[in-house]
Amino acid sequence: QQTMPIHNIFGEVGGKEVVLGNSVGIVWESFGVANAFNDHHYQMGYWISAAALAAMYDGAWKTTPDKGKDWGAETSYGQAIDQLVKDICFNKENNGTDLSFFNNPSMSFAKLNFFDQWAGHGWADGLQATIAGGNSGHNENSMGEALQGYASIILWGMATGRKDIVDLGIYLFTTASYAMDSYFFDKNLNLKKGQAATTAFVPVTTKTGDSLYPTGTAFIDTTIHSTSAGQPTSSGTPKLAQAITNYSSDFGQTPENIKLITAFPCTAWSLVFGRNEAYLNAWNASMDTAEFVATIPAGITTQSACWKINFDSNMNMLRMLGGNTIAFGQTDINPSTAPTPFQFMLDVFTMFGPTPPWGALGGAFADPTQSINEVLHFMHVIDHYGTPDWTVFGHATPDKDALVFTAAFTKGGTTTYFAFNPTLDELMVQFSDIATKTPVATFSVKPKRWAISPVPA
Repeated sequence: QQTMPIHNIFGEVGGKEVVLGNSVGIVWESFGVANAFNDHHYQMGYWISAAALAAMYDGAWKTTPDKGKDWGAETSYGQAIDQLVKDICFNKENNGTDLSFFNNPSMSFAKLNFFDQWAGHGWADGLQATIAGGNSGHNENSMGEALQGYASIILWGMATGRKDIVDLGIYLFTTASYAMDSYFFDKNLNLKKGQAATTAFVPVTTKTGDSLYPTGTAFIDTTIHSTSAGQPTSSGTPKLAQAITNYSSDFGQTPENIKLITAFPCTAWSLVFGRNEAYLNAWNASMDTAEFVATIPAGITTQSACWKINFDSNMNMLRMLGGNTIAFGQTDINPSTAPTPFQFMLDVFTMFGPTPPWGALGGAFADPTQSINEVLHFMHVIDHYGTPDWTVFGHATPDKDALVFTAAFTKGGTTTYFAFNPTLDELMVQFSDIATKTPVATFSVKPKRWAISPVPA
């Protein structure tokens, strides 16, 4: 028996969001999330992430941070949020011991209900293959949202100080990110038979000596090309079913839909998309063609069946991660004259009003899950400090199991190291070179505060 932990349905009445029902038996329904148990690792990720941030910053605003209202405690909201977490990743036994979930004895869950350890990723379908249809089986159709769901478990474990929950989230996120690289992004072009490995980090699954096939019959031949010479630099699938590989998403087959469904919602966890910067650059550049930009309406606010302006934020955030300098959402593809992703988003956010919050029109260029401040903060960090540096790793020291967030960015040969301490104890953080294991930066991080090295002048 599996419990459905959501008991609210939200809607809009008179232009305001209200709770339409909050009793047992009235459940939130979209894409079969309630009546078929679909999409739970997509849907829950938004809720768990929000809860984790609320718990993490509880008491953080004080001069001397403390637990605040202890929002994430078991006796507060912790037990309720844990039921959302367990719904998508319940794992009763971990090396023979129970995880430190806050259990509700009236609720029960299946083991890793929305994660296929064999495939390395989840399946969106719950009780039956309702979305994929036909005989194609279960499918995964929104890899970005899936990764957000797994990242939210890391956040929630960090916020509540439970390392075993963090480790479970890391396992799910890491495994799914490699499945994303191999299948959904196809970074080694394995969907073209006989293709040699082209990208680091990604396992090669292609069999050699099997390269002959009629042009136009392989999946990769129908993907978006970034050159007219016929050699694709961007492959992948937006939707992978058990029996077929799709080149269309549940929201359409337009190029922007096919790209976006894999990549949103873009936020801090999305740094993993930049793990192979050259690939992401090509993934983005495949849309910098005359044919692609011809689909963009002339009016900046005009939308069409295949063009939505709220695609702009996520796609331009990913362009910055890939080091691309041409903005998505406009028609100038000349590198010397086109606006940068950062400048374009700043312009469209502010052109309808001189001061924040810039009204609903400016905000329409962001994904509904994002705020204007979130988008601009993300882009400013990349613009100022550079793209993620994957040659180093950071951890607490001397206790390497202490909970801490770390990231490094490099621009113009200068690497900047960041750390956030979610605990109430001051921590030392050390970054080391992955290849040599040589320490390259060590600094302290105060409770519930960021720290940076080197400190800007």
